Amino acid sequence: MMAAAHANPESALYAACAAVHSASARLLLRAQAGGQARTDMNGDDLFGLMSALGWLVDLPAFAPRADHLSHIVASAILPNLPSHGVAKQPAKPGR
Repeated sequence: MMAAAHANPESALYAACAAVHSASARLLLRAQAGGQARTDMNGDDLFGLMSALGWLVDLPAFAPRADHLSHIVASAILPNLPSHGVAKQPAKPGR
């Protein structure tokens, strides 16, 4: 819903999504300027990843791995991110 609402001014979620998009884009720019975040992405990319991750971890099959999945995405954006200390759960066959 957030991914669609951020581009639809008629949506009741538009203002909230636009605020999250704007704030996260500014944080990304700051991290990029400080050499902490990859430079080949922009605020739209970050918002899309956050929206996808939010949808994914809301699915019952992935909810137990929410912390792990969040760390994978964060470490892809912030390559120098330290280990998060959450015990890794073995992947289920076929996933």
